[in-house]
Amino acid sequence: MPIAIINVVAAAMGIKDKKNIVYDYYGLNYFGWFTSIEYKGEDLMSKLRDYIMEHEILLPAAYLADKKALTGSGEGNRHTKGSWYYVWKGVYEIMKNFPDTLPNTYLNYYLQQKEFVEHSSADHTRANEVMETREKNLFDGIDKYLATGEITEDVFYAGSHGDWIADLAIALKNDTKARFLVITENRGALPNMPYDAMVEVPAYIGKKGPEVIAQDNISIPFSGREGDRK
Repeated sequence: MPIAIINVVAAAMGIKDKKNIVYDYYGLNYFGWFTSIEYKGEDLMSKLRDYIMEHEILLPAAYLADKKALTGSGEGNRHTKGSWYYVWKGVYEIMKNFPDTLPNTYLNYYLQQKEFVEHSSADHTRANEVMETREKNLFDGIDKYLATGEITEDVFYAGSHGDWIADLAIALKNDTKARFLVITENRGALPNMPYDAMVEVPAYIGKKGPEVIAQDNISIPFSGREGDRK
């Protein structure tokens, strides 16, 4: 999810070459926080915070322009549809309480359980949304390929996660020491997290694996060690 979040941040900030965005992040799988985001050396966090507070959501202005598309079904960017709208809305609500960080959107389900249940329907869940969109598009694309031999590019396009995996493989093979966000053994990278915890943190990737970028004690109530929290 951090990869998708940075894509949305880039779109909201009008940045096309998103690979020049550098960020610091800490957490566990699906449970973490961005503590800094920079683009070509320029701090984006304050600008991004102002944008989110103004729009009360983390979505690009172009997505928000079509008010009829928001939370509805039918045509339009899927990130404005159904439960996705509330995912990006939740970023604003969490940042009001943690203004110095940008949350992973999965924190909505931990920190806003009541709110998410209130706008959810047992008769039409997130699983239904996925089956009606991404799953249906993929199966339709497969059927078309089997029938005609034609590949629908937008169906089979790997997307940002596929790009990330390809870039990671290149870094491992060519020892590029490129910077990635990875899940790896803590080993003191986050001093007030257990040494043997599997943490999600930035690291330089080469042929010997991740060279984790050490950070200070984490300051958000997260580590589970009350005495270690700032």
